[in-house]
Amino acid sequence: MHADAFFTRGQSHRVCQDYACAGASWALVSDGCSSSLESDWGARLLARAAAGLLEQRSFSVAFTLEEAQRMQAALRLPPSALDATLLCAWRDDDVTRVSIAGDGYVTARRSDGRIECWAVRHEDGAPPYPSYLCNAARLSAYLEQHGSRRLEHGLLGESFAFEERHLREVPYVIELALPVNDYPLVAVASDGAASFEGWGPMRVLEELVSLPSTSGSFVLRRCRRFLREARAQGIRHHDDLSFAALSLS
Repeated sequence: MHADAFFTRGQSHRVCQDYACAGASWALVSDGCSSSLESDWGARLLARAAAGLLEQRSFSVAFTLEEAQRMQAALRLPPSALDATLLCAWRDDDVTRVSIAGDGYVTARRSDGRIECWAVRHEDGAPPYPSYLCNAARLSAYLEQHGSRRLEHGLLGESFAFEERHLREVPYVIELALPVNDYPLVAVASDGAASFEGWGPMRVLEELVSLPSTSGSFVLRRCRRFLREARAQGIRHHDDLSFAALSLS
């Protein structure tokens, strides 16, 4: 099992609010909310909290929030700092498990070479960040403004099979379990994959998982080359981009 991660600032951002990291058998990305104070810190705190739990094989979004809150308080950051998504992929025996809290993309390459891309996105672009669960007033305000909207999830390139789930069921965490033998490569990405001018997210994700090798810093190499090729064609991404992958090879 090989894992690697990459993140970079988008053209419209002064500070990168995405973060990504990987370990021996896990990979994750976190995307801070652009309108929340210090969310670049929060994305990193959520990611590092999750990384520690993944190393201990005891990951859960609830435990991640508890640890991230302790770090946020110690650093005297505002509660809004933890407004960030969290997408984690990890090996669990013969299965790669994926947890999506908020929104983003999951891309998997099947053993026959086919690529599947799942999208998780909110109707009005305001996903339910797990941090809202830490503060009753903020959760109530979010539900009052956005609670009647839906999270959409399904395969890109096909009709979405929308599930009618009210957001009052938060925490809304979508989970996937992908057999390693059927899906030897699984990647997670922030919604920055949808911010390339003229290119849809499916094209971007398919390019990013076109990996000639999965050794060493394979995600870093592929992302840097992809971004150079995009810039050469005048294609730039406005939003921050984070991408992380697990590969059995």
